[in-house]
Amino acid sequence: MAKASEEQLLSPSDAAADVVLDHKEIVSTLLLGAGFFFTFTAWHSTQNLQSSLSMPSGVSGTTALCIVYALLPVGFSLAHAVVRTLGKKITIMISMAMYMTFIAANMYPRWWSIYPGAVLVGLGCGPMFVSCNVYITEYAVSYAKKRSEDEASRVGLFQGIFQACFMLTQAVGNTFYSLLFNSTKTFTRCRSSTASLDCRAPLCRIHRLCGTRHPAYIYWCR
Repeated sequence: MAKASEEQLLSPSDAAADVVLDHKEIVSTLLLGAGFFFTFTAWHSTQNLQSSLSMPSGVSGTTALCIVYALLPVGFSLAHAVVRTLGKKITIMISMAMYMTFIAANMYPRWWSIYPGAVLVGLGCGPMFVSCNVYITEYAVSYAKKRSEDEASRVGLFQGIFQACFMLTQAVGNTFYSLLFNSTKTFTRCRSSTASLDCRAPLCRIHRLCGTRHPAYIYWCR
């Protein structure tokens, strides 16, 4: 009776807190998925633009992507040692910072910014995903043990939750890419010489009038 009366006296906020604590593994998985969602939405958008950006001489977006994917096997082979040394949380934080380095490098694309950034992404991807999968497995096992459920099925559930968040990055990134290159706006022709003289920032956007649905070409100051 006393327990029942205590449950009746619980406020809505207390009840919500109990629900969160009871499902803290799912909440943690969603938070992890949200972190990957924002990081990889930016990454996929940047990756899709690599073959479309007009960069300075000596810099190639496609070459940068080749560097990334060539180093992925190296990063995954070193992942276990990195995670064991740094821990899961620190590994994910550092790896995400590596991704942000490459994304930021596209604001000032030079060989000394783009190519080292691509190396960081290639090496950081493996440890980040290994750490993530360890976290998800731990959450799933903890969730299953509290409820005396089959651990394998719970691992599948938690992986599904995370992958749903992760796959959204492709949808959002590709939507951004499609909107950018299918803009219906009409832009005024701008001469390159004038733009170079007026440029006060590393990034110059010169929109050429070639029809109402022509993509906006992006040029960089030399």
